[in-house]
Amino acid sequence: MTHRTSKTGMKMAGNERYFDADRVKHTLKEHAIQGGVLTYLSRIVNYFVQLAGTVILARLLVPEDFGLIAMVTSLNGILLQLRDIGLSDAVIQAKQIDQKQMSTLFWINALFNSGLSLAIVAASPLIARFYGEPRLLGITIVLSLSFILYGLSDFHFALLKRGMHFWSIAIAQIAANFVSNIAAIYLAWRGYGYWALVVKNVAFVVSLVAVVWIACGWRPGPPARKSGTKGLLFFGANSIGYLTMSFFARNLDKTIVGRRYGVVPLGYYDKAFNLFLVPVSQLTMSLHQVAVTTLSKLRSEPEKYKRYYLNAVSIISFLGMPVCAFLGSVSQELILFLLGPKWIQSAGLFFLLTISGGVHIVYSTQEWLHVSLGRADRWLRWGIVAFVVTVAGYVIAMFISVSAIAIAYTLSIYALVGPAIAYAGKPIGLRFRDVLSSFWRYFVAAALAGVCCRLLLSFGFTQGALVLRLLAGFALYVPVYLVAVIALFGSADPILKFIFLVLSFFRRKPKPVENA
Repeated sequence: MTHRTSKTGMKMAGNERYFDADRVKHTLKEHAIQGGVLTYLSRIVNYFVQLAGTVILARLLVPEDFGLIAMVTSLNGILLQLRDIGLSDAVIQAKQIDQKQMSTLFWINALFNSGLSLAIVAASPLIARFYGEPRLLGITIVLSLSFILYGLSDFHFALLKRGMHFWSIAIAQIAANFVSNIAAIYLAWRGYGYWALVVKNVAFVVSLVAVVWIACGWRPGPPARKSGTKGLLFFGANSIGYLTMSFFARNLDKTIVGRRYGVVPLGYYDKAFNLFLVPVSQLTMSLHQVAVTTLSKLRSEPEKYKRYYLNAVSIISFLGMPVCAFLGSVSQELILFLLGPKWIQSAGLFFLLTISGGVHIVYSTQEWLHVSLGRADRWLRWGIVAFVVTVAGYVIAMFISVSAIAIAYTLSIYALVGPAIAYAGKPIGLRFRDVLSSFWRYFVAAALAGVCCRLLLSFGFTQGALVLRLLAGFALYVPVYLVAVIALFGSADPILKFIFLVLSFFRRKPKPVENA
């Protein structure tokens, strides 16, 4: 009897590293810094792996292949937002969770995702008929497998994030990205066309699930009726409402382009949008897990909470705004270099989208606030407002041109950023002007450097030297941006602060916390 109790005790102690929200609170700053830097570095690795895959696949495949995949993902992609029923963020921000709750949620989610997969299979003929493209039938059916697989890993990821085990998450994502791109390149080289992109999507999820189950020691038990999951399910329902609205707002443009202008223009637009979204998501979406995990532990300390959030906005603005502005300033050269001449029509669309990139980074942080404060109800309300504003822009633009739709997306971000941050920060007393003061100088410096870079490329080199033009643009952009930052701040403190942050990742290791 004693031996059995001991074994049970050991099992629960092992789960404490995932369940106990305060386990790392006394080293929260160190964990936040290391988690943020590690996540960003892993995203850089993923970006270059994805970029290399895109460059190769763009030369092996044709725009029509990418357009076919975009037609499916623009419609069934909404269901990917629903796949964890909004419960991953609920688990991350919850003050307390236990084995019964997690096991019950796991099986609810697995059943729900199986239902989603069957629903997609049943809807595949309708999707093919909607676009008038019979090839979409098989594509949709195969991609539906992703939902079942994601459902088996969502809560393992959530527990790794809650326990701030960001090394494990980084390894899983890099491995899955690498494997899926290799598989797609091989199939494209063998002449399988758009099926290479289908396999890429499925291979990514298979690899991700395999690695995360190895990395996370938690295993689900049987579901329980009275497990205390009501509050978490309510949070998840509101999260799903917001994510649904947000997805439609972000993807309706692709549906409109595909339906009104056809598969080839959609291929150009989708490629431009994805290239634009990569640098934005590298910072906001990748740091979402770190920010929510960290800020949720500071809800009872409003001033400290606001200080952590504003510091995070400052850091991602210092990095993200110059990246977006630089990419916009070299849009034509970048598209030609990465994708080749047949994709040149994507260059103008890419430029129009990158104009919103820096502000989009700040806008996305409103999600951190809603989730970490446990106010998914307010998150849903804001999602409805943002949806109405964004869709109104698309409806007007769809009668003009594909470029007008890209402009509508950019304008919507500028119109929404202020009200979004103000509304999300209200429960904690955070004002938008406080946030504005933490990023506007980076915005101005990035824009100024972008104009200088574009002028250099317009008058300094011949059109043929793409690599030289890109290197020359980068060589000018970086010093101009840094000088502008120093001039606007009146000191080099922002640069030194960032350098110190990176160095602290290598010098300071959070002390491990022994489980009781």
